[in-house]
Amino acid sequence: MDILYFFSNPAVPESNALIAARRYDAVYSDSTPERIGLAACLRALKKGDVLHIVRETHLGDGMADVVEILASLARKGVDVHLGRTGATLHAKTSPYLSLSATVVAAYSAFVNAMRRHRAVQGMKKARAAGKPWGKPCLPLPENFAEMVRGWREGKFASRDAALRCGMSQSSFLRRARLEMP
Repeated sequence: MDILYFFSNPAVPESNALIAARRYDAVYSDSTPERIGLAACLRALKKGDVLHIVRETHLGDGMADVVEILASLARKGVDVHLGRTGATLHAKTSPYLSLSATVVAAYSAFVNAMRRHRAVQGMKKARAAGKPWGKPCLPLPENFAEMVRGWREGKFASRDAALRCGMSQSSFLRRARLEMP
């Protein structure tokens, strides 16, 4: 049986091209980090099946994940065809499989590290450019200064002051420290 698994990403249309280019006996996919489709795919595979994956990084987020999955597929007798490189990892040739698994896992770890690095660089660039970061603060209610004074003078508890301002207690305390030191 030819089975396809891919991690779908709307920004990467190559997975749809692979599906359209060839007919598979079964197709599994995921779009969330939990990879429920991958788990179902791995359960469905039997000896003699061929698992087609679009990208090497779809098997897992880290080197250990990829190596473990490829090793379990080899034990089951499942061949793995890598869509991007065109290489096929044969279950019968275990030395080649272990070498290939290490290479694929290293590549997967490298890709994930580069993705994280680019994300951090983008965040640094956005902060340096003065772009707003995080959830914007809501405007303070008109009675905020009066409630802070009353709370600091001990007339009522911070929880009561927050309720009168229509805020949570933690938001009231944080904004009181920031706005009226």
